[in-house]
Amino acid sequence: MPGKSSATSIGVKFGRLTVVEVVAGKSRNGFLVNATCECGGKWQGAIGLLRRGVTKSCGCISSENTTVRNTTHGLSSSPEYEAWKAMKRRCSNPQDKDAHLYRDKGVEVCPRWKDSFEAFYSDMGPRPSPKHSVDRKESSGNYEPGNCRWATATEQARNTSRNVLVTYRGVSKTLKAWTDDLELPYYTIKSRLADGWSVEKAFTDPVKSVKQGVTFQHDGKELTLSEWSRELGIGLTTLHYRLRNKWPLEAVFTNMKFK
Repeated sequence: MPGKSSATSIGVKFGRLTVVEVVAGKSRNGFLVNATCECGGKWQGAIGLLRRGVTKSCGCISSENTTVRNTTHGLSSSPEYEAWKAMKRRCSNPQDKDAHLYRDKGVEVCPRWKDSFEAFYSDMGPRPSPKHSVDRKESSGNYEPGNCRWATATEQARNTSRNVLVTYRGVSKTLKAWTDDLELPYYTIKSRLADGWSVEKAFTDPVKSVKQGVTFQHDGKELTLSEWSRELGIGLTTLHYRLRNKWPLEAVFTNMKFK
């Protein structure tokens, strides 16, 4: 049976926990007790953990500390942070109003973005305007670098499936069929059209690519993109994304820091 010393702890507050009863069972840290937490949670464990200050809450303190660590970037009230939260919510929460369009269709957030707002912001950059939101270039793909951009509602409306016919020089085909026939990169042409290019210009303007061995001058050095990736600790995919989206060269090679 629990000893008298344990019973005297009933009603005593340890940290955020208040002991409400002693229960059957004992561990090396003493008899087991039930306690209520300031946050409304409940806790059961050994009285010795409370007395020595090892345990101070039902776990809410740890959760709060995690939240603080995850919001030290100073952007927790920014539209980019809200977009990041909404993106994760519609892909994971079955109660979200848009879950049937994302979660239920198997759309996921890549691990790099799911666990880090900093990584998401580094890859996507600041939102260009209040009219922009996160858009997946390939609607059947996941939220991940290379498949996402900031886009207006008009641009997103253009970002429809591959089955939409594109008419070029009097002939109508799907965009995928055109890019295959003309040996053009599908996503580059699709992005051009979404940005308002005419079909003629999108198909005929030379496609610039970052070829292996091409060097870039920055901060007094001249390195290849792979070498810059290693030098700065910025993912190669991120650098490619920034170049494709016409970031200023200084911004391309900026390793964003957070407060």
